Amino acid sequence: MSLDRCNLEVVVMSKQLFHTPQSMSRRTLLQASAAVAASLALPRAVFAQEAASIVWGKSIEVSMIDPHTALVGSAWQLQYLVYETLVQMGDNYETLPGLAESWETPSPTTYVFHLREGVKFSNGRAMTADDVAGSLSRIVDPKFGSWWAFQLGSVKSIAATDARTVTVELNEPFTPLLASLAASMTAILPMEELKAGTFDPSKDMLGTGPFMVTEHQQNDFWTLKKNPFYWQAGLPKVEQVTVKIITDDTARLSALQDGTIDIANFENPDAPLLLQVIPNVAVVSQSTPDLYTLVLNSVYADSPFRDAKLREAVFLALDREQIHQIALSGQGAVSGAAPVNFEGSCPAPGKTRDVEKAKALVQEAGGLTFEMLVQSSQAIQRIAQVIQQNLAEAGINVVLTVVDEGVFVDKVFVNAQFQAAPLFWSAYADPGMVPPLWEPSIAGSTGGYVVSEPKLADLLANVRKTPVGPERTAMFKEVCELVDASAQMIPLVTKPVTVGYRTDRLSAVIQPNEGYNGTLRHIAEFTKL
Repeated sequence: MSLDRCNLEVVVMSKQLFHTPQSMSRRTLLQASAAVAASLALPRAVFAQEAASIVWGKSIEVSMIDPHTALVGSAWQLQYLVYETLVQMGDNYETLPGLAESWETPSPTTYVFHLREGVKFSNGRAMTADDVAGSLSRIVDPKFGSWWAFQLGSVKSIAATDARTVTVELNEPFTPLLASLAASMTAILPMEELKAGTFDPSKDMLGTGPFMVTEHQQNDFWTLKKNPFYWQAGLPKVEQVTVKIITDDTARLSALQDGTIDIANFENPDAPLLLQVIPNVAVVSQSTPDLYTLVLNSVYADSPFRDAKLREAVFLALDREQIHQIALSGQGAVSGAAPVNFEGSCPAPGKTRDVEKAKALVQEAGGLTFEMLVQSSQAIQRIAQVIQQNLAEAGINVVLTVVDEGVFVDKVFVNAQFQAAPLFWSAYADPGMVPPLWEPSIAGSTGGYVVSEPKLADLLANVRKTPVGPERTAMFKEVCELVDASAQMIPLVTKPVTVGYRTDRLSAVIQPNEGYNGTLRHIAEFTKL
């Protein structure tokens, strides 16, 4: 059978996933599709690898290089291989030492970080307290405009108080600060080189992490070599990581079966089942608090959702459990704005589905037709299809427009010129970190499509400075109720992540939980068999 014909059969099978005949179960159809995918044999020349190299089949190219401004998880996945942060997230969302070996909080608004000795950038220069203070100061500088600044609270000052100590002073307590400092958006950059103009973080990568970039071919591959100056003795355990950009899930399945890649991440919710038919492949499903939402643009002049009643109609017509079961194959969980993975969450929407009331609201407005902008991600496309079907039951016509990530980022995050869009937010490592995205007076970055609500703003401000405990938990419940009532960004379900790797080629430990899109967080510890 020719390669083209195999691809054609897989495409045909994939298109049938929502129309499974009664005589064939969904599981049977998926396994048949996987069997065809596994029969493909891509040329080894395309995936040439060295003996001491790990080859990672990555689903999306990196479109944003500077970690302090990168908006998308596809960029963070790679940045964790090159950059490091003061603290890091553990496998169960706990905060662990990173470039800071320890810290103390002499007051609720003062954090003193003690830096590790012997840390060097991959160019051989020793990291200094000035690099750390300068990196964090760059993030919170209003003139620089990092979108992550709001996740660090109200910062009064950041200073290198001696050669190995950095002190952060806040204007008021900020409960998620340590969790926020574990994100790649707070990566420590070589500020000496940046100021001298010999390093441009928007074009190059230079960090203290286990690997350094040596070659990049856009939309094709990245080559990362071992950082010879890495501070953790004996790591990384391999000399090289080759990152192959393979946007098609079927091609990644085939490459994993063929052995031309060692490990791959998948957004297709059916991936765990599809991977089961490939010999010598381990499948890991990571739990994440990342949250799929449906954004109804209430700011854009050409959006019908400036009308609160039409937003309510969409909210009432949605069947979240159907999205969970059909679009995501039962993975993840229905969730409110404070994700279910965390204590104090609000797992279910405040209102139940009411198609008849949704119909009445639409008829009162004279009908509703709108365009939904959809990323070229298989999971998001499937979510969009279920939403389209849900809303059709209420007499709402949805036109789906699929675009690649670059166009999506431009239209949604940069220009905010869209009517509606399903997207996902990383929820990080603290339940107080993602809800502020519903309030642009705090987050800023969502102001192009979300209208500020004073009551929610006041409540979120209190959540962010209230210590973990029953009082904070009660606040989250109220936050979720206000988010549901507004229906500007409607929480749907948490986002599943699947990783598959060849057990005969790779010894790997994949973390069970991940909040920052560090999909292969422990890659420095992987060994090639």
